[in-house]
Amino acid sequence: MFRVGQKVVCVDVRNTALGSRVPLHKNAIYIIDDVDTRPDEFGGLAFRLVGVEGLYYHWRFRPIVERKTDISIFTEMLSPARKHEVANG
Repeated sequence: MFRVGQKVVCVDVRNTALGSRVPLHKNAIYIIDDVDTRPDEFGGLAFRLVGVEGLYYHWRFRPIVERKTDISIFTEMLSPARKHEVANG
């Protein structure tokens, strides 16, 4: 579900870190730098984030789904309509 390099959005900022005092910001977007999968009593999976010191549990984040944008339908709308020619038979 989560992987290194993935963008995530912070949804829970309470007691933000494991052994760190760097606060997270709600609705801020972060990038996962490392995934720690050691099991523990608080939820197991934790991350290190790019540019942020500390280790943070996965349940504080929601993955961002990045969709490739295809604007071809809109560029077609901007093109002049083609006139239909009547075939001579």
